[in-house]
Amino acid sequence: MPSQGIPTICRICKESCGILVSDDGNGLSVSGNPQHPISRGFICFKGKNYPDVRNSPNRLRKPLVKKGNDWEETTFDHAMDLLASQFVRLKNQFGPESVVVYKGESLKHQEITEYLRHLTFAFGSPNYISVGSLCHYAMVLGHSLTYGGMAKLDFTRLKTVMLWGTNPAAASPHVFAGLKKAVNDGLSLVVIDPARTQSARLARIHLPIIPGSDGFLALAFLKYGIEEIGVRQDPENAVGWNRLVKMVRGQSYDQLLAKTGIDDNLFEQSASLIFRERPGCCVTGLGLELQPAGVQAIRAVACLQTILDPDDRPSSISVGLNPLPKTGQYPDMRDPVGFREAPLFTKNKKEGQGMQLARAVLDGDPYPVKGMFVVGGNPMSTFPAPERHRAALEKLEFLAVSDLFMTPTARLANLVIPAADYLDNLELHDYGMTGSPHLGLIRPVTSSPIGWPVWRIAFELAERLGLHDFFPWKDNRSALIYRLNGCPISLNELRHTLLQLPLMRLNLNLAASGTLLTARPTCSPSGSRYRDVQACRLPIPSKFPTERMSAFRYG
Repeated sequence: MPSQGIPTICRICKESCGILVSDDGNGLSVSGNPQHPISRGFICFKGKNYPDVRNSPNRLRKPLVKKGNDWEETTFDHAMDLLASQFVRLKNQFGPESVVVYKGESLKHQEITEYLRHLTFAFGSPNYISVGSLCHYAMVLGHSLTYGGMAKLDFTRLKTVMLWGTNPAAASPHVFAGLKKAVNDGLSLVVIDPARTQSARLARIHLPIIPGSDGFLALAFLKYGIEEIGVRQDPENAVGWNRLVKMVRGQSYDQLLAKTGIDDNLFEQSASLIFRERPGCCVTGLGLELQPAGVQAIRAVACLQTILDPDDRPSSISVGLNPLPKTGQYPDMRDPVGFREAPLFTKNKKEGQGMQLARAVLDGDPYPVKGMFVVGGNPMSTFPAPERHRAALEKLEFLAVSDLFMTPTARLANLVIPAADYLDNLELHDYGMTGSPHLGLIRPVTSSPIGWPVWRIAFELAERLGLHDFFPWKDNRSALIYRLNGCPISLNELRHTLLQLPLMRLNLNLAASGTLLTARPTCSPSGSRYRDVQACRLPIPSKFPTERMSAFRYG
């Protein structure tokens, strides 16, 4: 291992900072990579201390099969044979839709996401499900429905930032470091959170909102902008604006603010600030995403975003990888779990809605689910209504889990397969999806892997299921060469570049070939992009919950 360390990318959280991993003979050490064009040497305490997680004596190291109340060690080959045989048995007895593949976040995403979805669909099941069922995608959907994407947090041009139900001090350390610097340089920070978090303590104004009432506060801000500031939208760039104006004019401040717990003076102070110091950016988080009406509340905030920064252009710059072999050549499938309750989600995410999974297992609605393979996820700790989900997991005829540790979900399983962590994995990371024109490579940095990486599990399972044509590779290196074929960079170039710099800057001329997606900052509260799905309406107050969510915290 080079003395300066092998450059790779941290996969603990969504920020994906550049790191250098070295071994001085006393074990691995992790430091920030100063040449990384995004994180620029930053590393948080979690990233720096990750070797403690990797080397934990509690790591799973051998596959385990449950025998009565005990566990019996087995080989990886036998574990994969058992997994495949159970998939086939359930498919033959109940149909392929009875098998669910669920992916959490502990083993991260991008290549893993595509592999597992492709495998599930090739098997004939529509029920690939991810943690997006309860995390993150409500935010993406809410903003995308309204103005075509996600606003970019650019401290070099913003005058105000509103943190709404999010605490980057705990969740996004690199963003929080940049935020602290920006505040010191004069940026105004408004935090909307029931708790006085570390982020809230940094704020100029903290609004201690009643949980679940965020949509009402967003509409109150919109009303202030329209009636007190005189904000207008260009009719050519706005769909549904006039209806939104009519709706907020029909609501009094007393009606809206009474539900939020925010007093008039504090609201006036914050509303005056955010409209006086523009451009501004609304950063929404789990505090909104996990609400029963989360998408609608986020859409109300997104409408506010379009008038706080009308010049922002949400964009995605993607490498444009080759699709996986036989993509789209799947057998006919039924609709996924949750298609009735969440048509926008299932249609646009191309997966089932995990919050409806217990109903399918316990009640057979819309059809029975009998088996589940959980990859890097822990529904027993992350899903709401834990007793109901425990009952569902216990009712399954077969449950397999692949993870780093024996989690509460893994303890309920029939089969547990040790997973490799990101230091033993080879995977691409496309920062272009969040507007940064860089492609990164996560690569193995040790010679003693622990567990199997997800790509290997997917490839081996596909082979045993007779789906070789969908995954015609022996290793992920061959797969990535295939995915990058025809792209402006090869895997070999990326690997050599990694010797000095862990990212390749993509050619911005890719925009000419259609890989640059832009959207005008239009306010589209009526969801015109999805007119074929009737579930999309104005973010009207009657769709927000009226009861207090007393047990709910943003965290």
